Amino acid sequence: MEKFEVLVTNVSFRNEDNGFTVLQIRLDNGTRTSAVGVMPAVAAGERAVLTGEWTEHAQYGRQIRATMCEPVKPTTVSAVERYLGSGLIKGIGPSTAKAIVEEFGAEALDVLQYDPERLTRVPGIGKKRAVQLAESFASQAQMRDAMVLLQSFDLSPAMAMKIFDKYKESTQEILRRSPYRLVEDIEGLGFRTADRIAAAQGMSPDD
Repeated sequence: MEKFEVLVTNVSFRNEDNGFTVLQIRLDNGTRTSAVGVMPAVAAGERAVLTGEWTEHAQYGRQIRATMCEPVKPTTVSAVERYLGSGLIKGIGPSTAKAIVEEFGAEALDVLQYDPERLTRVPGIGKKRAVQLAESFASQAQMRDAMVLLQSFDLSPAMAMKIFDKYKESTQEILRRSPYRLVEDIEGLGFRTADRIAAAQGMSPDD
């Protein structure tokens, strides 16, 4: 497996039920291609690290089949605005994203995560809406973090998505506290896999 640092130029297709996604990407060397696989939601303009391999598709040609996708937190003002205005965060469209970034610049994501009350400084955002936007941002961040964590345990992208669909925002806590619960709750996941997840988090074999 190789690692590819990429810029997402377009999301051609995404199935929200199972996470299967087709991305148009640009590699750091300038090569433009596509990447396919089950992955967390990403938006055009974001950077990500893909783990996968080159494959040859009969219709679409050479592309990357990704087994893991780790979005890179945007740091520049333009990247933050593209991310916020991408539609991934419920309640924030392009105009609201522009207003938030005009007020907070590259720190906008930190404001959403750690100090959402400050959002009321943006025209059109009251206290209630500020809470809603912060909750939506947190939900999106939890999904991404959970998917990255799940795939770090050598789970297939499809299995990772199945686990997240079951536990949602509780995924990371359940993995940390009760990984053997997955054997009963997740069809197709056996004791050996749960054992591997437990061991990766430092649990003793006789826990």
